[in-house]
Amino acid sequence: MPDRTVTPLNALLRGELSAVWCYQRVLRRVPDTAGARAGLEECLASHRGRAARLAMEVSRRGGTPIVRSGLWGYLVGFTASLLVTLAFRLAARMLEIVENHGIRRYDKSWNLLDGSARQLLTAYLFPQQVLSHQSLVLLNDSVARFVGTSTV
Repeated sequence: MPDRTVTPLNALLRGELSAVWCYQRVLRRVPDTAGARAGLEECLASHRGRAARLAMEVSRRGGTPIVRSGLWGYLVGFTASLLVTLAFRLAARMLEIVENHGIRRYDKSWNLLDGSARQLLTAYLFPQQVLSHQSLVLLNDSVARFVGTSTV
């Protein structure tokens, strides 16, 4: 029988899968030559890594890891994909919102987690989330140089 921490861990996993979906959708439309692409790919890899760690933790605790991002993730990814066709800076702002939401999600989960899950959150998950967030803040601060970036 899974322990009570599986549910909040799966909620965090769903959020990470949503972020993965969102970044994938945006990156489909950002050309390889775009200066911001490497940073976006780094954030995507970070979210994938967090999703994998959360899925392993859910499994270790006897739960079944979720495999889909859910409706919210789909809608945000679709919206970001549309925004990048209009202007890269709009999609970059949307990704920053996704990162802000991720920080709040981790904050809200704290009281629902047991000691070992809190350790995972403080040692790995939250610091990586903060780095992803900071990458998007920096990207948006320098978005002026990407305004001319063409999208496909």
